[in-house]
Amino acid sequence: YVTGIMKNEIAKEKVFQHFYGGMKESEFRLLAENFQKNILPGIIKESAMVRIAWHQSQQHDLCVVSASFEPMLNDWCKEQNMNLLCTKIEFAEGLVTGKFASHNCYGTEKVNRIKTAYDMQQYKTIYAYGDSKKGDGAMLKLADETFYRLL
Repeated sequence: YVTGIMKNEIAKEKVFQHFYGGMKESEFRLLAENFQKNILPGIIKESAMVRIAWHQSQQHDLCVVSASFEPMLNDWCKEQNMNLLCTKIEFAEGLVTGKFASHNCYGTEKVNRIKTAYDMQQYKTIYAYGDSKKGDGAMLKLADETFYRLL
């Protein structure tokens, strides 16, 4: 991927398969739960939580659009009353297969997911926050108000 020989999605899936392929689904979900409870709160900046609270006070629809895996963010997003569009992983017979059940939610795939999930014409103002030009650039172009590496 770094050398440009392999697409992001293929490289990410290969790495994911190497580390998690064959793991019990229950074990993976415990790792995800631990991440959401013990690690994620330390990663998310207080300024981001302030912005989330502001959007909620304005009764805006909120959606996290991330290349992260669904089990790693799903419960946290529900607790924050936010929707989630992200990379889905495949489970079969109680195991992590190591394959993705969706495209990697990265770059233009973020735009595809947003346009599938939302009728953009129904919103007066669209806000987008991102921290990666490659991963978030296309998504940021959808918004009326963009915030790059602000939070």
